[in-house]
Amino acid sequence: MIKGLVTLNSSDAYMKARNLLKERFGHPYRVAQAYKEKLTSWSPIKDSGDGVNLRRLSDFLVQTEEAMKTVEYLELLNNEDILKKICSKLPNFCIPRWCQQANEILAKGRMAKFSDLVEFVKAEAEFATNPLFSPYSIKEERRSDKKHNESREQDSQKSRRNEIRTQLGSQAPNEAKTLAERKCILCSKIHEVASCPKFKVVVSL
Repeated sequence: MIKGLVTLNSSDAYMKARNLLKERFGHPYRVAQAYKEKLTSWSPIKDSGDGVNLRRLSDFLVQTEEAMKTVEYLELLNNEDILKKICSKLPNFCIPRWCQQANEILAKGRMAKFSDLVEFVKAEAEFATNPLFSPYSIKEERRSDKKHNESREQDSQKSRRNEIRTQLGSQAPNEAKTLAERKCILCSKIHEVASCPKFKVVVSL
């Protein structure tokens, strides 16, 4: 049907073909639903080491905001329940900040909109992916320090064990020598000669 319309050399036929394609494959309502489904099914972002995924979410939110300029059905994203659903995908440390910002907007006499959430997530993504100062980079630094301290402690314990082994090894000959010196020359038992019964008998003669 579309092919037949296109072969007709008229602007009216072209517009009909274009509208038919739009209705079947790109109806604004379907487009809006696709955006909504992708946002509401986004995997929750972890608190540690997931700044990249927060950036991806931010980029998609910006794309969605741009689409709202031409797809009127996307106004449904301003619904507070959908905003809550999207907000639930954020890292835990972001959620209290967004709630505070939403309350500040409410105090000014209006409800938070999708565009407010987009701007918030953009700022949080910039913050989270800062290579010098961000929760993720600081946690990574802390993990690095912990590994270094654990390695140093292991080296210290190994050194102490080696020291103890060395001391035991050096004490063994001395201990054997001490036992040999205490060996009685009369009965070959381990005691002083003066306390040997045989020595006492000899002395008493």
